[in-house]
Amino acid sequence: MYFDSGLKYFQLYRYSAREKEAEIESDLRKLKRASVNVSSVTTDGKLAIKTALRKVFPEVKFQRCLVHIQRYAETYITQKPKTKAGIELQEITKRINSIDSEIAMRTWLCCLSQWKRIYFNFLKEKSYSNEDNHWWYTHRNLRRVIYHIENALPDMFVYLNDKSIPKDTNGLEERFADLKHKFRTHRGLKKEKRESYFAWYIYLKNLKKKG
Repeated sequence: MYFDSGLKYFQLYRYSAREKEAEIESDLRKLKRASVNVSSVTTDGKLAIKTALRKVFPEVKFQRCLVHIQRYAETYITQKPKTKAGIELQEITKRINSIDSEIAMRTWLCCLSQWKRIYFNFLKEKSYSNEDNHWWYTHRNLRRVIYHIENALPDMFVYLNDKSIPKDTNGLEERFADLKHKFRTHRGLKKEKRESYFAWYIYLKNLKKKG
């Protein structure tokens, strides 16, 4: 779904099993041909979306959804981390979506940098299996979180320079939740009719917004 967070309006939708670059590029070109003014895109950060966007709207600002980054961190740090490093990283990642100024961002980045410096050797610790001569990073889940954040950093704080840019996809997620809730009452709907159901849902939502 392509949702205008300002107008609260669905601009376009596609019924698909997963996010494919070719399909996304095709959708974006439809929006461009329709003269839809795209000034920024906030998304979960999947490479297919960013790649397609750069092909069709190369000048458009790209913002990573901060809530998705936090959720990713929560998944791998867990709710109750067992190490001091995990506890401290949990506190750092919990603050991501509350950053609302340049000063807050710089303070947060300093905390992250300090954490990485303190636990540099800790993250390099390895575990071994003598049975199959195999090794792995002992704290690989914390490494995943750090790698994920570092990969997202260039697109995490675009919204600080433009207050009209949403820093998360919560507006769209709320509509997904509503759609899923209503769709549960039609679980017996045949596959070939599901697309029509979604199309009518979006049409009526937009109609209601216009009214």
